[in-house]
Amino acid sequence: MRPCVQLAAGGLLLTSSSLVLGGTTTKSVTGSVQITGYTALAISTSSNLSFGKVTIPSSGTGSVIATADASPTFTPSGLSEICAGGACTGAAFAVTGQASSSVALTLPASVTLASGSNSLTVTLSMDQAATASLSSTGSLTVHVGGTLVVPAGKAQGSYSGSFTLTGIYN
Repeated sequence: MRPCVQLAAGGLLLTSSSLVLGGTTTKSVTGSVQITGYTALAISTSSNLSFGKVTIPSSGTGSVIATADASPTFTPSGLSEICAGGACTGAAFAVTGQASSSVALTLPASVTLASGSNSLTVTLSMDQAATASLSSTGSLTVHVGGTLVVPAGKAQGSYSGSFTLTGIYN
C-alpha cells in the first residue's frame, strides 16, 4: 500500500500500511534421532516335513497326523503308512537373531501338494505360539507338523509342495 499524508491538529502525521513491533517472528527447536541396532533375523530349514509312503484307500478317506515337535509321531487312520528308514520326518526350522527378543511367527494354514494335475492338502501346525521369544543366545527352533488327508481313488504318484515360515521382530 502507499503511505498517506494526513493533517492532524497542528502538524503532519505519516501513516503506512505496515507495522513492525519489537522481537523476532522466527523460532526454532532441536529434535533428536535415535536407533537401536539388532542382529538380523535369520531362518533356515533343518528338516522338511515328509509323510513317507501311504496307501491310497479303496473307499472313504484316510489321513495321517504328524505332530509338531522335536520327535514327531505319525498316526495313520484309514490307510497304511510306511515310515521305514527315516522316510517320515517333521519339519524343523532354526531361527536366529537378537538374544531374548520377541518374534512374530506366521505359518500358512495349509499347503497344497501336487503330482501332475492331482493334488492333496496338508493342514499345518507348529509347536510355537504366534509370538515367541528367542533364547538368551538368540536362537529358537520351530517344529512343523500337519494333517494329510487322502481321499479314496486319489491317483498314485509322488506329491510335493512348499510353504513359508515367516518371522519378524516385534
